[in-house]
Amino acid sequence: MSSILGKYDVNPLLEEERCKATFNIEKLTYFLEGDQEKTERRRELEKKFYEDEFPNDLIKVPVDYLSHSEIYTEALIKAARIYFEAFNLEDPREVLGIADAYHYEASPLLLHFAMFIPALMGHCNDEQQARWLPDAIELKIIGTYAQTELGHGSYLKGLQTEAIYNDKEKTFTLNSPTLESIKWWPGGLGKTANHAIVQAQLFVDGVHRGLHPFMVQIRDLETHKPLPGIEVGELGPKLGFKAADNGYLKLSSVVIPKSNMLMKNAYIDDNGRYQAKKATDKLNLGTMLFVRVLIIDMMSFNISKAVTIATRYSAVRKQGINPDSKNGVTSELKIIDYAAQRYKLIPCIALSHACKAVFISLMSAFKDVNESMSKRSDYRSIPLLHAMSSGLKALTTDLGASAVEICRRACGGNGFLLASGLPRIFGNTVAACTYEGENTILYLQTARYLYKTVRLVSNHGSSSMESNTKVTLNLKERETSQSIGYLYRVTRPDIGNLGKREGKIVSDVDGLLRLFSASAYYHCHFAFDQVDCRMRVQGQSFEKAWIECQVDLIKAAKSHLIYYMMIKYWEWVSSGEKYDLNISQVLKRLAYFYFGFIINENKGDFLAVGLDLTSIEQIQDELSTLMVELRNDMIPLVDAFDLHDMVLMSAIGCKDGNVYDRLFNLAKKAPLNQVDPNPSFIKYIKDLTKSKL
Repeated sequence: MSSILGKYDVNPLLEEERCKATFNIEKLTYFLEGDQEKTERRRELEKKFYEDEFPNDLIKVPVDYLSHSEIYTEALIKAARIYFEAFNLEDPREVLGIADAYHYEASPLLLHFAMFIPALMGHCNDEQQARWLPDAIELKIIGTYAQTELGHGSYLKGLQTEAIYNDKEKTFTLNSPTLESIKWWPGGLGKTANHAIVQAQLFVDGVHRGLHPFMVQIRDLETHKPLPGIEVGELGPKLGFKAADNGYLKLSSVVIPKSNMLMKNAYIDDNGRYQAKKATDKLNLGTMLFVRVLIIDMMSFNISKAVTIATRYSAVRKQGINPDSKNGVTSELKIIDYAAQRYKLIPCIALSHACKAVFISLMSAFKDVNESMSKRSDYRSIPLLHAMSSGLKALTTDLGASAVEICRRACGGNGFLLASGLPRIFGNTVAACTYEGENTILYLQTARYLYKTVRLVSNHGSSSMESNTKVTLNLKERETSQSIGYLYRVTRPDIGNLGKREGKIVSDVDGLLRLFSASAYYHCHFAFDQVDCRMRVQGQSFEKAWIECQVDLIKAAKSHLIYYMMIKYWEWVSSGEKYDLNISQVLKRLAYFYFGFIINENKGDFLAVGLDLTSIEQIQDELSTLMVELRNDMIPLVDAFDLHDMVLMSAIGCKDGNVYDRLFNLAKKAPLNQVDPNPSFIKYIKDLTKSKL
């Protein structure tokens, strides 16, 4: 580590900030991770992998100084070392979190572990798992998950890759029949994977049976060269995930045995007939839902990295005259002491916590749904989980990308340097707004579920809608689902008299949650009315009306999702009451600020449901007070994320706070500074001036 970032004494300015904490930083770290044992174990692994096992000269310059090919090579070296060290651990799975943090530009093996292996577990029968899983775990086969195509992504019905069953030979023939059908974007596909789980449209006896997954070997296991009928390659440089070798795959009459169809949920029997379990289309969503839930956790992690860097930088960067200078000595003000800077950063700290709370809730729901499917063949909760995981993936990635960019801009010009780490974090964060479902499409999936819910309650609409969608809500779901229960009210929730009890609005959480529910209720019913009006009055089809009302529908989905996030965030914050009083107090202040911040940034949404201007002005005053109260805890709050310097890989965000020494020394290592004068300047500019003379 010292060969990249250097080792320096702790900046007194940062040490001064840490002494202001109103709570025990270590205890908050334990709370964030779940318990002390998890924190201590993570630190053991970080020491082993970041400091002891790997030589400091693995890379001698930041990854940002490397070429595309060098980044890929460096990632493979890391992946190999981490993988083989993992088997020295009692539980090799422990290494996954360390590996994910250590690969600054992602890993070529990311999809192998995050999607390929989970897909084998979720879509293979027992025999197939016994055949492929051991080899996948031991990297004897390396896989990816090939679904998106050049011409289609989120619209799964539009995917064109074909798998035609040949009953006589007991095989499938896979083809990419059009240019648009070429598989496009799977991570690890370009140069790393030798197998792919390919999603293809299945045809049996000329009958289309929908999208199904198939195991396809794409490279020779000895030479690693593409097999006959396989055209595979890498897409080229990207904004982020530069080591992930996202690739393309064109299939030309590739024949695979019948046993390579993943057969847990559907299969071809011995008589050549297609057989499928009930709700096969829903069962095949499993891997995608799992990954979307994981993305929410990744957003919490990425936001925590960005806000840690920006907050530490803000505590050591001085700019402008301090109005409180005394004894005739003029001093400069830390930029963290400017209200505008705190208004940028405090919400980002809170958002990281809120995303964590949502992840915990959805992962619990995902496990419950899996258990219901496997033990009781109960698939009724899948639509709700699909709607919520889709929408929350979209919401958290949108908010996460915005938060990281706010943090980058909060660091001024130095945040624009790749060495700050912030552009890299932004690239890897904003990518999630597109992969695993483009966010606009995902919001609309949530909106469609909400539309069905509102229609069921209001009991009006057109018969054309009935023919296009099926209302699948069950009684248990209606009675117990906290996330949608408010929609069953006949009238909009009454926001009441906010802040009446304590005189403060932002700490009246029950009242604020009513306010968020009222806003969501309003936008959902407004969007429904717009669709209904176009069908009833203008005679439009449901799909035509849906397309023209998408702006309102997306707004409805976002309002609903924000309400859900606020509920889960407050539940998580409230769980700290039994843990530690001081931690509970600071987390509550942070949550109060975030609730008020959301209202202040979206005033129109809340004015529409009865919030008055006087209340908004009071909220703004309360936000100003909270920014003062939270000021001394900002560095302690980001320190509690406990992010190793090797995880941040930032010249301006290291724990010691020595920004300027590190920036200057890293600048001297920049490629252009290795030769002086630069030969290109001499050749093209200096010699040109001589010729003019």
